[in-house]
Amino acid sequence: MIPQNHSVCVQQLATARPSGRGLRGIAGTLLTAFLVSLCAGMALAQTSLTALYDFRGVQGDGSHPVGDLSMDDQGVLYGVTTTQGGGGAKIYMLVPPAQNGGSWRKVTLYDGNAPGNTVHGNFTPVTLGKNGELYGVSQNCAGFPRVACIFQLAPPASSGGDWAMNVLSYQNNFEFGDGRILPVAGKLAIDSNGNLYGVTHRHHHSTYGTIYQLSPPLTPGGAWTRNVLYNFQRFPLIGSFWEPQDGLAIDGNGALYGSTLIAMNVAFQLAPPATAGGPWILSFIGGGAFLNLSALTVAPSGAVYGVGFVFDRGVSAIEFAQSSPGGGWTTSFLPASFHGGGPGWELVSDKNGVLYGTDMGGQIVYKLTPPAISGGDWAYSILHTFSGGDGADPFSRLLVDSQGDVFGATLTGGSGTRCHNYPPRQAGCGTVFELQ
Repeated sequence: MIPQNHSVCVQQLATARPSGRGLRGIAGTLLTAFLVSLCAGMALAQTSLTALYDFRGVQGDGSHPVGDLSMDDQGVLYGVTTTQGGGGAKIYMLVPPAQNGGSWRKVTLYDGNAPGNTVHGNFTPVTLGKNGELYGVSQNCAGFPRVACIFQLAPPASSGGDWAMNVLSYQNNFEFGDGRILPVAGKLAIDSNGNLYGVTHRHHHSTYGTIYQLSPPLTPGGAWTRNVLYNFQRFPLIGSFWEPQDGLAIDGNGALYGSTLIAMNVAFQLAPPATAGGPWILSFIGGGAFLNLSALTVAPSGAVYGVGFVFDRGVSAIEFAQSSPGGGWTTSFLPASFHGGGPGWELVSDKNGVLYGTDMGGQIVYKLTPPAISGGDWAYSILHTFSGGDGADPFSRLLVDSQGDVFGATLTGGSGTRCHNYPPRQAGCGTVFELQ
């Protein structure tokens, strides 16, 4: 059994010291050497978990928070709760304490259940704009459950004022022949010019998914412009892939990266046109050897990562890399063994290319450290195992700040009891946590 903390390592080392000569002494020496090596790796993974907020599900508090949090330059966190459990769907912020040791303060910015509000909920995680505004998608707008919208939640002009909900674009089953199914789950991507990027799903046989761009107006108060960048096609059956998964990643050159849910799960790149007004170019970057591929993330090196079920390996982290700009893509499988794959299992990279992820089946947060030497092995480390009282069911992408601290949310667990259990998960209303 792999030791989960340093104290266990020390205890096992003490009991494994060699005694006597012969085979028993040799075995003890080998065991000690193995544990020294193992514990040295585990020591790098020592972290301390702090529960920043424990949702209660009563008095408008909300419950079952979704991960993929956003953070501003003041360290304020922004997130959403689901419509499951008590309190309904909300958009909230967590304000860090003014002094060390203080409590984080939760503020509800928008309540989907409040009278008069027409953007009701099933919010995606929110994306932070350059002026502090929040962007997302709701599956229930204008009072109709089958009408979706892309929204902006704008901060107040003066301290203490209300945040303003603005609908930027509607989508429903009767409009937009360029992708008429509700966008769900995935966070919108945003570029340096404030353009938003998202996907729509297959709708019967009229479309097999799209990637769209929503551009801000040239003059304040004007209408946002929606453009479809790519229409996925099912035919020809050989070589085609379709139904993009929610949650696009974007690199420093404006190229988008995503994965598909249908046709053997592939990873793709959608590159901006070489000349203004030209078509965006879709490229296949990997696939065919795995299923249930998560949404993707782009590391500082330019490599692209996801989690999926590999036919001959089980669940694995997957790397897609180019040997040179404009060159071909190669696929590598990182050595790890955990549950996961599919929506909600995305990885995140820090500034050094270390990857972090969650394993809801194993109730853990883990990291994958790249090799010091090219061609070496990645190191898999468990950062924390949730027990229920400190949270349960860590779900969706983590957030890593500039200091290397890790933030996330658990869908259930914690001390809250006034909410419905998230079927079929554990008790508790969910938590937001930090790992240092």
